[in-house]
Amino acid sequence: MKRSLLVFFLLFSFASFAQVKDIAIHLGCYSGGDTLTVDAVKRTSGINLLGSGNDKYSLKEWTMAVTVKNGKTYIFKPAPKTPTLLSPQMKDVLLDKYKVITKVVIRAALMRGENVTPDSAIFYLNNKAFKKCDEKTALAKDDLLLQFSCFKSGDVATVKDLLHFPTFSVVNYNPKIDVKLVSFDFAVPKMDVRRNPKAVETIFNQGIQLNDESFEMAKKLLPEEEFVLKNITIEFSNSKTKTKETVVLPSPMRITIGKKSSAPCGDAGADSLFVLEYAGKLLTGKEKNKPLVGQTVYLKDKRDTTVQVTVTNSYGDFTFRNLKADEFYRISVPAVDNPGLKDQVLFLAKVDGTIVKGFEKSGNSFVYSVLPAELHTLAREDEEDTELKIRNFGKSSQSELTVIEDVYYAPNAYEINDLSIAQLNKIISAMKQNPALKLAISSHTDANGDDAYNMSLSSKRAQKVLEYIVAKGIAADRIKAKGYGETMIKNRCKNGVDCSELEHELNRRTEFKFTK
Repeated sequence: MKRSLLVFFLLFSFASFAQVKDIAIHLGCYSGGDTLTVDAVKRTSGINLLGSGNDKYSLKEWTMAVTVKNGKTYIFKPAPKTPTLLSPQMKDVLLDKYKVITKVVIRAALMRGENVTPDSAIFYLNNKAFKKCDEKTALAKDDLLLQFSCFKSGDVATVKDLLHFPTFSVVNYNPKIDVKLVSFDFAVPKMDVRRNPKAVETIFNQGIQLNDESFEMAKKLLPEEEFVLKNITIEFSNSKTKTKETVVLPSPMRITIGKKSSAPCGDAGADSLFVLEYAGKLLTGKEKNKPLVGQTVYLKDKRDTTVQVTVTNSYGDFTFRNLKADEFYRISVPAVDNPGLKDQVLFLAKVDGTIVKGFEKSGNSFVYSVLPAELHTLAREDEEDTELKIRNFGKSSQSELTVIEDVYYAPNAYEINDLSIAQLNKIISAMKQNPALKLAISSHTDANGDDAYNMSLSSKRAQKVLEYIVAKGIAADRIKAKGYGETMIKNRCKNGVDCSELEHELNRRTEFKFTK
C-alpha cells in the first residue's frame, strides 16, 4: 500500500558497537517518530547528541546513506571542519530529490573509551506536519560566544591571567533561548613525566568552573602550549515552546599560552571609558547573614540577553568581569534553582559583607538593576585619592568626613609597617595644608580572638598612628585616638560566624574622622 508520507529510516546498527539507551541522535531538534516538513529540512543544520547521557560521549563519526526509488544509494560524510553539520551537498540531495527518496540511513559512532551507538530513529517527511519543533533552539549554538575567564577561543593568555577567574562565561545573543553550560573536558596537552606523571589526557568538568584537578594541571602549562576545552555540552531551553535540548558543541575552545596576554582581558571593553569588575555577595535570612552557596547568578544586558553566568562560592561571593561603566545591566538569580529562596528575601552585599540593597522579585527570579551611575561610582572609587578627598572637604561646607585607610600591622602587633607609611603621609600632607582640620583616629579589629585582647590591641594601634602623625609635625591637640576592639563590627562577622578573609578585612580597619 502506498503512503503519502516519505519515510526517513535513521538506523544505527554498527554490529560491533554497544547500544546506549540514554542518548539519541537528532536531526536538528527532531527526535525519532517526528514528521519533518520540507521547510524543516531546510532549517535543520545537522545532527545533535541529545539526552541524559550526552555528557559521557563524544561524536566519533557519522555517515548518511540516501536511497532513491531506482535502488541507487548515495553515501555522504560531513565536512571535516564542521563534523556535526549537514554539508551543502547533503542538503542539496535531500531537498532536490526528496520526492524520489525512499530512505535515509544515518550511521553514527560515539566514543567513551569504547565505540557505542544510539538506538535507531525513524523520521517522516510531510508538508502537513503537526509538530512545532523550535528549530531555533537547536541552532542556538550559533548565537553563543564562549569565554573562559575573559578570553575567547583563539586568544593568547598567560597562565596567571587565564586562571585568575577559572570559570566559563556564556554570552548568549539569542534572547528567546536560555542556555546552561552542563559540562566540558579539559584536554591535557602532551607533557613530560615530571609535569604529568599519571599521563592524564582529559579531565571531565561538570558545571561552569574548572575543577581542582584541571586547575592544578593547567597551572603547569608552558608558553606555546594550548589550553583546550572540548566536548562542551550546552543545554538549550525555550519556555514558550517547552523545548529543552542538550547539545555537544562541535568545535573545541583553544587558548594559546603566552608570556603576555593578547589584551588585558581579551578584546572586551576596549571602546569603553571604564571597564570594571563587579563583585558581590548574596545573603538571605531575616538577619541578612546567611550566604547563598552554589547559586547560579546571571548577568543580563538591557535587552535581557544573558552576558555572563557564574556560581557563588562557599561565602556567597560572585564576580562579573569587563562591565562597561556606560551600560545598563541586570543581575538575575533564579528562585527555582533554590527552593529555599521562594518565600525569602534576597540581599546584595559587597564582598566585604556590606549590604547594598535588596533584590526585587520578578516572576521566578530575583533581580537587581546595575545602573550606569553605580558603575561610574565604582570607577571613581577605584581612582579617588585620599589626599584629594581631604583637601576637597576642607574647601566644602561639610562638617565632617570619615576616611578609611589600609593601615597594616603584623598579626598581633601594633607597630606600623612600611606599607602604611605612604597612606599616613597623605593624611599628614592634607592636614598641613588645612590647619583648621581636627582628626579622630579609631582603630578596630575583627571578631577573631578574645574580646578583651582585641580591645587592648586596637588601643595600642590607634596610639601608634597618633604618635607617628605628631612626630611628622601635626600638633597633638588636633588629634584624638581610641581603640574599639570588635565592638563595632560592620557586617555579619561577629563571634562564631564563618566568614571569608575579605569580610574580616572590612572590620580590621583604622578610621580617620575629620572635623573643622
